[in-house]
Amino acid sequence: MYFTKLRFSVIIKNMNLSLNQLRQLISESQTIHSKQEVDRPDLLNWLIKGTENDLIKVLTGFRRTGKSYLLKQFVRHLVDQRIAPSDNIFFVNFEHDLVASLSDVGHLRTLYEKYQAQIYQKGKIYLILDEIQNVNKWEKFVRTIYETNKENCQIYITGSNSSLLSSEFSTALSGRTIEQKVYPYSFNEYLLAHKIILQGQFNYVNNKTKIDQLVNRYLIYGGLPETVNLDVNLIPECIQGVFRKILLDDIVKRFTVQNIDLLETYFRFIASNVGGITSQSSIKSAIEHQGQTISLPTLANYLRMYGSAFAVDKVDKFEWKLKRIFNRQAKLYLVDNGLITTLNQLKLDVTSGLLENAVYQYLSRKYDQIYFGRDDKGKEIDFLVKTSSYNYLKVQVSLELNQNSKLRELNNFVLADKYLSSGDNYLVVHTGETEIITYRKIKIQIINIRDLLTEQVKI
Repeated sequence: MYFTKLRFSVIIKNMNLSLNQLRQLISESQTIHSKQEVDRPDLLNWLIKGTENDLIKVLTGFRRTGKSYLLKQFVRHLVDQRIAPSDNIFFVNFEHDLVASLSDVGHLRTLYEKYQAQIYQKGKIYLILDEIQNVNKWEKFVRTIYETNKENCQIYITGSNSSLLSSEFSTALSGRTIEQKVYPYSFNEYLLAHKIILQGQFNYVNNKTKIDQLVNRYLIYGGLPETVNLDVNLIPECIQGVFRKILLDDIVKRFTVQNIDLLETYFRFIASNVGGITSQSSIKSAIEHQGQTISLPTLANYLRMYGSAFAVDKVDKFEWKLKRIFNRQAKLYLVDNGLITTLNQLKLDVTSGLLENAVYQYLSRKYDQIYFGRDDKGKEIDFLVKTSSYNYLKVQVSLELNQNSKLRELNNFVLADKYLSSGDNYLVVHTGETEIITYRKIKIQIINIRDLLTEQVKI
């Protein structure tokens, strides 16, 4: 008994956290302070279904997409359904001020042992670690708990860094995890946040004008949950705050980046050129034209860093004539359109990029293998989506079909179809009605972006 008391006096000194503070930490980490406008039953059910197995459940994704809120809903379900008493839920948000100094796995182990000794009751433990990437070597702690007590411990983890929760994480815990990515709101979730529920064609038609207005707002400001009902004048400030958090916490601290200005310049370049075909050398030249010097290896590292924070996706080139993938040229897309509107350089006109980015994000939620197509004659398809060994969806994006653009856009399908005849053809437009046309014996589905995002027409 004396040894136990002595040991925990040392723990409290090291962590500077009393028992009451530990209870406060756990309680405040799991408390829903303000209700989001939208429930996401598919994601919540994924967490609930996870209680049926002993694998480690991992929620990943961009910051402020609702991962913590989902975990809090999950905890409420556990308590309300009497699956677990609140004392058996060890929920720690590692961005809480009470654990700001908790920096390594030893501190985490100390905190957990104090919880086990003075709070935990008999029964299964629900170990919920939110934004765990803030703790150095956390995966060693999780692996130890899993291997020594997996029959009596359910483990749930969230993080905003893909390299942490994919490469290092999978190495330490290979075969022991299942992972679910959390995105910003889809447009249908965005509609729910604005009290519009689509229940069949009649409701859809009645709300068409309002839906069109919200499509334009969604394209400009994106679908991060906390921006949905903000005044449009406040959204840029909110998104700037999210970006600074990613820049400083998820990238600069983790990768010890020295030149923060250059790192930010690169992101602003991406935001200004979303959907444009780029190469590392062309980006290097563009940045150096602005008076900053950057090497090609540094440029590649910066791109990987933004990718690890789920902020940027890289789409490689598919040469449909040769049926080969080339990675020297690529297109870059951002996780949310609000980042484009807020952070593009010199407030350039990015209307076309916003539309293409929204289509990419729609596709990326459904498909893993997405490329852009271009042949040696410059004929281009915005997206080639591989759905099977021999089947590719061909998706083109255009603001509208007019006399100047119509032949160009449709002829791209003709050449692509010559080499990839298996697979449907889609042309997504901002202005124009949804219809099916035949052009030079090729069937092409023209889809208004409103009908795509509301899934009146599905790709």
